[in-house]
Amino acid sequence: MGIVRWSEKRMRGLGFFVSAFALLGGFAPRPTSAAAGAVPYDILYVRAPRYGDTGSTKWPEVFNPINVEPGSDLVLLRPDGSQEVLHSAGNGAVVDPVMSFDAKYVYFSYFPDVRLSASNYQRAYAPNAGADIYKLELSTRNLTRLTQQKWEPALGAAKWSTDHLSNSGNDTFTLGYGIFNLGPCPLPGGKLMFVSSRDGYLPNKSFTFPNLRLYIMDDDGSNVEPVGHINMGSALHPTILKDGRVMFSSYEGQGARDQRLWSLWSIWPDGTQWEPLMSAFNRDRALHFQTQLSDGRVAVMEYYNLNNSGFGALLAFNGQTPRGSARFGSANPDDVSNPEVRRGLWWFQDGHPAHKQPRYEKYRFSPQGLVNLTAFTHSADEAASFGLSGEYAGKVTHPAAAPNNDVLLVWSPGPANLLNRPTTLPRVDGGIYLLRNGQSLTDHTQLVKIINDPNFNEQQPRAVVPYSAIYGVTEPVNLPRLANDGTLHTALPKGTPFGLIGTSSFLNRDTTPNDAKPGTDSYNGLEKFNTRANDENPNWFTQGADAGKYTNDDVYAVRIVAMEAVADKSYGPIYPSYTAFRAHTERERLRVLGEIVLKKDRYPGVNPNDTQGNRDTSFLAKIPADTPFTFQTLDRDGLVLNMAQTWHMVRPGEVRTNCGGCHAHSRVPTNFANTAAGQSGYVPHDLTGNTPLLTKN
Repeated sequence: MGIVRWSEKRMRGLGFFVSAFALLGGFAPRPTSAAAGAVPYDILYVRAPRYGDTGSTKWPEVFNPINVEPGSDLVLLRPDGSQEVLHSAGNGAVVDPVMSFDAKYVYFSYFPDVRLSASNYQRAYAPNAGADIYKLELSTRNLTRLTQQKWEPALGAAKWSTDHLSNSGNDTFTLGYGIFNLGPCPLPGGKLMFVSSRDGYLPNKSFTFPNLRLYIMDDDGSNVEPVGHINMGSALHPTILKDGRVMFSSYEGQGARDQRLWSLWSIWPDGTQWEPLMSAFNRDRALHFQTQLSDGRVAVMEYYNLNNSGFGALLAFNGQTPRGSARFGSANPDDVSNPEVRRGLWWFQDGHPAHKQPRYEKYRFSPQGLVNLTAFTHSADEAASFGLSGEYAGKVTHPAAAPNNDVLLVWSPGPANLLNRPTTLPRVDGGIYLLRNGQSLTDHTQLVKIINDPNFNEQQPRAVVPYSAIYGVTEPVNLPRLANDGTLHTALPKGTPFGLIGTSSFLNRDTTPNDAKPGTDSYNGLEKFNTRANDENPNWFTQGADAGKYTNDDVYAVRIVAMEAVADKSYGPIYPSYTAFRAHTERERLRVLGEIVLKKDRYPGVNPNDTQGNRDTSFLAKIPADTPFTFQTLDRDGLVLNMAQTWHMVRPGEVRTNCGGCHAHSRVPTNFANTAAGQSGYVPHDLTGNTPLLTKN
């Protein structure tokens, strides 16, 4: 049979056939493998109450990561099927369990009280008691609390209360809700990375709440340090990679971009060397809940926010790229560098069960080796696709690596969507299943059932095995910490609060606007990024351009723009004033650090071309460290040609010059060492004491 490709919007036109099928009782049968003996190791998981096929339950995901169900216990499941509650949640909830490398301890976050009566209904029902990180020794059951609801707001932003829950005086500001310490991630050397709202900032857009930033601390709770100054939106679930990097889900709704975008990034534990693992260019989908398989591949959930309760499809791609090759596919989804990814099985236009066909999609900037491990389903904001017998195939979430390249995950039968597209019933029934050997499955019945009790939603499974049982080494690489000892550059003396940022080229770029006409499906019936009927030209709408389309000859200068975070002055003597100073977007406050001319032919004796034959547009600038910033390219009149779509930062003493170009991760980077700015005699532009601005030429 041939492959049929069509748009998701057109699929909704088949609602009549799907609704009729649902009325006939066409819900997915669950895989029938028994729990006992399915795996030879214990499994740790969160057991949340479930209220039948018609009852609503809370699932934390990118829209509301603090939306948890009261009574969510931490449970140990043994191979013989017996269970033990390790931490009873009571009115609270356990989330984010993770094993230590030696499997002797489990770290988790605990909400003491998540009842609505104990939450602030004016602030997204944020629990007043917040959440803190704990460490449980499995052999003794000894429990240690590692974080203590500490509030550390920006001191210069307001006169703060002494208490984050109430005002200590009529002239003070306070939050009025708890502090959230979530997502513990063990690091080599006795450290933990986690996310926290303790600094009291707001996300740049109100789509998600609260703002969670990356922190590190010792595994006894001491020496807490912020490292995620780049997290202007929010960050979720830091997860260690075998090579020592930490991947995390990053809220990327910057500027005029869609406010629902969540990407997958990596960062070194000291906050340096951040980079994208898989970018979000699909407008309304999140990349979240990630793990690394035994074979080194990265696996990450793709799902539509809120309505899917974190359920969708499990994507996988290569964790490392061979040196000298492009890490990602083209910006053009039609390009051969972007593979077709299967997204479930669908009825053809006549709705006849015998005429079901797979549906495929191509992603912009696809990471190498991209596949859907759960090819029987999709991530879209509608009911799941269908199984081979015509029933709903369900959706998955919460993947976790296991021995033998297996993946523990949570699967739910039924539509796994909260909208009538075409039905919401039965409601999500999460159970723990096994995906064998990292293989891509085309039928949900190929999953191996571990446990699925209809009275509970089993969540966030973790294999109780040492790190070596999955990855063959005792722990990940312990990456060195940036010394800030003055040895990296003469412009950065020991202990400096500044860093250097630069790039080899602004012309080695993959920033071509999409020329598809608004409202059209330009890839065999699949919607392309930014082609909806209400979009303007995408060069204006998403790249922030003033000048429209442009060529390399128009690139004249770079503007570096600092991004100032907004403190949450939630309750106080006046209405929160963060709206008084902001860009056209909701809560983004921008300050120009400087504008730097890039045309080297203005300087005698400097080679005007780089090694790739482009005009040399390299630069190097000294900027404040631990300060989010972004780039804009300018023409001679100072009009913006394009704008970086993500936030950046440098740590104190860091030299960051390995970008290689604009979106050059889809191309072989230009070597900075071979450019004008990479030479020893080049003097970096100093933006720390003055603001050089472009003068009209």
